[in-house]
Amino acid sequence: MPHTPPAGSLPPLFNPSNDLALAANTSNYIPPRLVQAMEQDLQPVTRLWDHGPWGWSLNTRRRYLDMGIAPERLPSDSWLERHRQLSSRATDAAYIQALMREDWGNHLAGHHMQTVDLAGFESMQSRRETSVGLIYKAPWSSSGKGNLPAVNGLLPDDARRVRNILGHDGFILVDRFYPDKVVDFSMEFDIRPEGKSRFLGYSMFLTAERGRYGGQKVASQEQLLQWIGADRGLLGELVSYHLLHLPRLGYTGPMGIDMMRLSDGRLHPVVELNLRRNMGILAIEVEHRHPGIRNMELTPRGNHGFQMVIEDGLLKIINLNVGNPSNPN
Repeated sequence: MPHTPPAGSLPPLFNPSNDLALAANTSNYIPPRLVQAMEQDLQPVTRLWDHGPWGWSLNTRRRYLDMGIAPERLPSDSWLERHRQLSSRATDAAYIQALMREDWGNHLAGHHMQTVDLAGFESMQSRRETSVGLIYKAPWSSSGKGNLPAVNGLLPDDARRVRNILGHDGFILVDRFYPDKVVDFSMEFDIRPEGKSRFLGYSMFLTAERGRYGGQKVASQEQLLQWIGADRGLLGELVSYHLLHLPRLGYTGPMGIDMMRLSDGRLHPVVELNLRRNMGILAIEVEHRHPGIRNMELTPRGNHGFQMVIEDGLLKIINLNVGNPSNPN
């Protein structure tokens, strides 16, 4: 897979609808009206990075073409299709299965994560495997919007939705549902070729019902590590593993790995790979520029009422017209 084209002269672009565009797989994808309004209002947040988009898709390339960027400075169809496949949850499942073949003792959870097709799902149904606590995840989605928890088995409407996803995309990711989760957190990276990748730091985020994203903690790395509460030696070993293996995926650029700590101290090391910029990386950058910040307006109130703010140490997006948070991760 070719590396991402040089983006030094590409203007920064805040396009968190990109995961939805990857699912749609068309350059003419149009986000929901509310999402369009949010993206328009929050473009000033791009001052936090030098160049390039939040994430790549056919739709991202079209947006740059609409800005007048020459086609030869943008990724090709084949690059974008390869990137789309890498960004799916099939990559998550393959990556964690390879990771689990290493000797981690009994310190990790997540070895049940797998992808299934329609036949596999129906087989699980017939064996009543769906009666145990599971979570189903659409191949392309963000902020928990494609998650279908089945704590006591799938509800009929959710089962129909799973079959619809399988009919459209061919597979769905299945993992155990962990009711004993204590903390959601991430490792953030800048992946580069030739051993130049960097670990950017840890981030910590809040989740609500069905795993929906609820905001990002802004704090020092030491404070975040205390809140995460995981064994620091194990975290360091995982960072080293990722710096070695992530570049082999063929992706270059900013990315994060969502993780969780369970009540027994075990870590789920790869809840999700996000091959793009994300709110955790923004939180790290804000803390770097404004150490100890607790309250801040990162963008002005936009024409549609959206604003990115830090309130009591929590980075989030609010809609001042309706008073409800709406956050991409």
